[in-house]
Amino acid sequence: FKFVNYAFAPHIVIFNNRSWRPGSFTSFSANSFWHLEGAVTIESLNNKCKRSRPTIDREIIVGGLINKNPAPLLEAARRYPGPIKLKLYGEPHSLKPVYQQLVDNGLVELLGPLPFDDLSSFYHEVDCVVHTEEFAGWSNLAAEALANNVPLICTEHGTAAFAINESTALVMPMPSIENIIDRLLLIHANDGHLVEQLISNGLKVIARFSWKDYADRLLQIAACSQNRYYTYAPHLGLHGKWPLDSRLKGLECLHAIAKGLSILDLGCSEC
Repeated sequence: FKFVNYAFAPHIVIFNNRSWRPGSFTSFSANSFWHLEGAVTIESLNNKCKRSRPTIDREIIVGGLINKNPAPLLEAARRYPGPIKLKLYGEPHSLKPVYQQLVDNGLVELLGPLPFDDLSSFYHEVDCVVHTEEFAGWSNLAAEALANNVPLICTEHGTAAFAINESTALVMPMPSIENIIDRLLLIHANDGHLVEQLISNGLKVIARFSWKDYADRLLQIAACSQNRYYTYAPHLGLHGKWPLDSRLKGLECLHAIAKGLSILDLGCSEC
């Protein structure tokens, strides 16, 4: 990221997730810094797919990516106590023999890279999606799952903008085999209409991330391209790179006086 920033010398830097917190990008150069999460096509809001929900007496069909940390999901499928099948898309890397055996036995289906027009069919064929990434800015897989009425099991990486544990998704603190299996069993059993709840809540939240909203916001940011900021405090209209608290350090006493407080309230003995 630093090399790209140096090479392009941009006027604007836009982060697509909130993990880039104030103070974490002070080594970057730009006139201004913004946060704008990604977007997703929200077709299913007007055309809800009515698929059969998973039941414990039939196999659960799980979607995912083969090229982004697939090992935990593959191992979870190998150890899963019930009937299961994985449908994984993406360009596969080399698989360990034990996982290649899952493919040969039909437990795992590798779909290869999918063009955009085939994504909708993919999501309509799976009972849930599992996102296992441990480093991501914005997860298209997870966002597309919610936009296509598919229950989501995920890490917080690349999904924090829309994945709320036990509301819009089942969020894992880490993509361990046990965490994946436990959550797959919840989806599989569908006790208490969990699946319907995740789908309904997920659609409401992901609707905030349409491409129109993204484009509108991006154009607003571009209109500020000539403005140069130093301090980062978006609520004050400042979009620089230095955190507000670091810029105010040492001014606590003056701040207290300006608010009509006694400097003793803050323990400003040096004043």
